[in-house]
Amino acid sequence: MDTNDILVLQDDIDLPFWKMKLKYGGSHWGHNGIRDIVSKLWTEKFWRLKIGVWRPTHPEQDVVSYVLEKFSSSEQKRFRDHEPAIREKIWAYLKNTG
Repeated sequence: MDTNDILVLQDDIDLPFWKMKLKYGGSHWGHNGIRDIVSKLWTEKFWRLKIGVWRPTHPEQDVVSYVLEKFSSSEQKRFRDHEPAIREKIWAYLKNTG
């Protein structure tokens, strides 16, 4: 399989909540999920759709537990509101690679 055909959706604490960025390649920057994918593929050359989750609001909150906790009901609503934009980004990727 050509890794150019892979699109990974990932959370990104450095992007504002729900801002999206389509990116090809690059380091895992400490993201454990991306680190694992890189170790399995033996390359960093694949597409990523980064979706912003922003940073924890409390400085003492652990980042890992923050990104793994369930969305609040208001965040779930915001996710549903942003689903069309996420689908649009995925379709844009598919159109450009197909």
